[in-house]
Amino acid sequence: MRAVRMLMCFAAIMFVPGLCLSDDTGDSFFAPEFHFTLFGGAGLTGQSGNATHGGLHLGGSLEVITAVDFEHKQDAPFGLILEFGYAGPVNELGDGSALLSVNYAPELVLSHRKRLSLFATAGYTRLFGTGNALNYGGGLNFYNKGGTRALRLEVRDYLRFAGFKEHSAALRIGYLFCGHQQ
Repeated sequence: MRAVRMLMCFAAIMFVPGLCLSDDTGDSFFAPEFHFTLFGGAGLTGQSGNATHGGLHLGGSLEVITAVDFEHKQDAPFGLILEFGYAGPVNELGDGSALLSVNYAPELVLSHRKRLSLFATAGYTRLFGTGNALNYGGGLNFYNKGGTRALRLEVRDYLRFAGFKEHSAALRIGYLFCGHQQ
């Protein structure tokens, strides 16, 4: 129950400030973009004192993002990601964990056509069956012409801090379904 309260407090701290954001004209109010992402990736998983094994990340995420667009100087970087999935070693899938993460994830639009963006992310992860973790990473989103879909390339690491220290890092590929049009 304590973990649920901490998760709710973290989500409130990350989400509420974004409601106050507007652009330079003062007549725009927090225009969020909603994304649903499916991802998969391969990498390395290792515990302190044990061998390193091939790792696997699979899952999905729900996202609320406001990207920084330097061309129009609007919005401040803000993003909240709720992620669910699996992370663990490939050779012993039963040693991995189901996971639920809450992350802060600002996004920066890099191209004048709004087809390329850079993002960073960090947050808390509950690894069911093995403990708690910090996760961090970043990557690029490549949007289609209409901005309704995107290909995501990212690097993500889950660092378990309860019990044995364990890293589960992976290069992930994702497909975004965007609830907006650019």
